[in-house]
Amino acid sequence: MSRIQATLAIAFGVGWLAALSFLLYFSDWTPASSQEWFAFSLPWDDGAPSYIGPLLEAPAGQHGFVRVGEDGDFYYEDGRPARFWGTALGPAVPPKELADKLAARLAKMGFNLVRIQGLDQALFVPGAPDTRRLDPERLERFDYFVSRLKEHGIYLDLLLVFPRQFRAGDGVIDWDAEPFRQGYEGWRLMSSMAFVDPYLLMLQKEFARQLLTHRNPYTGTRYAEEPAVAMIEIINETSLTYGWVREYLNGDSPASLRLTPYYSQLLDTRWNLWLSRQYASREALEQAWHPTQADRKGLLPDEDPLSRTVRRVLYSERDRYSPARIMDQLHFYSQLEREYFIGFYESLKEMGVRMPVSGTHQWHGMANQLAQAQLDFAGGHAQWQHPIFLKNQPWTQPPIRVINTPMVLGEATNIPYKADWIETRNTLFRLAYGMTIAEKPFVISEYNHAFPNEYQSEFPVILSAYSSLQSWDGIVIHAYASSPADLRRQRLHEAFAIHNNPIILAQMPVASLLFRKGYIRPARERVAVPYTEEQAFQAFLECGLDLYCVLEQRGIKPEVALIHGIDNRFPAVGLEAATGERFPGVRPSPYVSDTGELTWDMKRGLVLIDSDTVQAAVGFVGGQVIRLRYLTLRPQTDFAAIALISLDGRPIPRSEKLLLTATARVKNRNMGVRRDVVGFYLLTDWGEDEILVQDVQAEVRLRQEDPTRLKFFRLDEEGRLDAELESSTQQGELIFQIGDQKTLWYALCVPGEECGP
Repeated sequence: MSRIQATLAIAFGVGWLAALSFLLYFSDWTPASSQEWFAFSLPWDDGAPSYIGPLLEAPAGQHGFVRVGEDGDFYYEDGRPARFWGTALGPAVPPKELADKLAARLAKMGFNLVRIQGLDQALFVPGAPDTRRLDPERLERFDYFVSRLKEHGIYLDLLLVFPRQFRAGDGVIDWDAEPFRQGYEGWRLMSSMAFVDPYLLMLQKEFARQLLTHRNPYTGTRYAEEPAVAMIEIINETSLTYGWVREYLNGDSPASLRLTPYYSQLLDTRWNLWLSRQYASREALEQAWHPTQADRKGLLPDEDPLSRTVRRVLYSERDRYSPARIMDQLHFYSQLEREYFIGFYESLKEMGVRMPVSGTHQWHGMANQLAQAQLDFAGGHAQWQHPIFLKNQPWTQPPIRVINTPMVLGEATNIPYKADWIETRNTLFRLAYGMTIAEKPFVISEYNHAFPNEYQSEFPVILSAYSSLQSWDGIVIHAYASSPADLRRQRLHEAFAIHNNPIILAQMPVASLLFRKGYIRPARERVAVPYTEEQAFQAFLECGLDLYCVLEQRGIKPEVALIHGIDNRFPAVGLEAATGERFPGVRPSPYVSDTGELTWDMKRGLVLIDSDTVQAAVGFVGGQVIRLRYLTLRPQTDFAAIALISLDGRPIPRSEKLLLTATARVKNRNMGVRRDVVGFYLLTDWGEDEILVQDVQAEVRLRQEDPTRLKFFRLDEEGRLDAELESSTQQGELIFQIGDQKTLWYALCVPGEECGP
């Protein structure tokens, strides 16, 4: 039984009192009435010009390679700032007729970056006995797609090593062993053995060389020298320290997923050789590991590194052994990680790679960050309340379990399931305190509030605004689509896919412009959170993957990240010592950014954005009068994301072209959802092929220098001006009503070339 299955079994077996408490907690949840919903579908192949206008500067790469500036942000070679709003793609080798449409569609939505993952699966010859030869036809399709993305102004984030499924002809020992076939975790465990096995490392570098030294016939450049490749990631979500916490790395581990004897023994051999280099004799090792507490063990009588018999201790056993022994083992794993990333990095540079390179993007405990600090930029993944799947359950197969609470309210009490890999408090805290590295650009290369969470419309504007406050450099929404066939589907059908999710897509132009154009000012003050190597290791040993344990021990209030910038500092960026730190406190909610532009009220469940070019209210807006600098809202809909942005870059009172988006909830017609006895929100049936969105109704008052000049329009599903709507003026305000128009976005503009007569 897997760890998740075991936990769920316990959860489903709780007493009726616990179940009743969960049901009472969620008793205030009621779906919106049926008449408040309407069908709305954004065409998957629509790349035609619209009112919103071209959002990207094309072609990609015209300003030279992306580089790291002295201030730790991305810049192009010509000195212009480089920021990326992106999405991840599964169909990386689409047919040519699809490639043109997909590239145009992505550009229209404001994506100027595509994260390409799974190439070390997609480009190999299908049906071949090995995975060491690239298929010419697939490679040619990839080349064409890249050329189309580049032509539309879209850059690439190339992920080199995704969990690769080997074949018999690869010569990989235990390639078909049962542990390595246990879904994503098993594939990832296999990939992590490249940190130990030179042959596996050679295979990973071999693929990287095949790809990066290949010359794209459509662009005329090798990928290593292609300025439209903005950045490179070495490996996806993989580290040895993660395997140690999960207890995957010992062949005798009680975990259901663990290494085969061959790889466990290989790690044992490397461990004992490492000890032999660190200590001159067994006696020296015994003395160094001598326990100072009676209930701890040091070097055991039958252990000797020269005979390769010193055992690697399980993470759960660390309190039974002397701190020196456990710290040495962590040093060993950490050194293997650093050697892997630095060695791979140097190999890439030898191939002629000119763009920034990072290691792995995930928080695997603070010790792993030491390895990431050595490379050009840092990255992180975060999902709000990641869906919970049983072992080997396809991610498209109901029932799909989510916790289903909104992030705007902070962490709910009495949620049915907690785990270190499920963020239930605030994704921004996890990113800022867990994965950023001072003086390094930071890219969120996976992010989502997955369907069927009914509050997912909260994230696009919040994410772009607070990432701007933190001065981060890139955001990738995970994911656009998993396959070419998915693009044509007429219903929501996957937890993370956004390609046909109207409440997410309709917000993409606003979120993209807000972030890429710097419409929210960076924090005035940056709070340094320093870690020496010893502090990073100690945090890992005491807290593992529990970020909030680390913050509590350091005396850090996570909400500071909603007010100031956060800089995690590691020895690799010049830190010599960190003692006696004092971190700022915070007053109770609401949390106001030090720029005054962002306010997060967790008591009301409301986030406000109040800048010269963007006004927004996200969360529980219903029944309130929300007053911003230029915008006053009186929403009737309980939960919504309402955002107004200047499309011409002028301050809102003088703008001649504005876009207003208003989104709430989404579902498929006749979709099956219910609560189970312990509080999970279950999607039991995807429903019919029709996507419905909840109507957002509100009175809007917009302050303008001359409100009489603006006209108010409905936009259709392709973002074109459709019908002029009623509005009035009073005391310097334009007054109008949104809702009852079967749309998610509206235009406010001065009649002219782009606004019509």
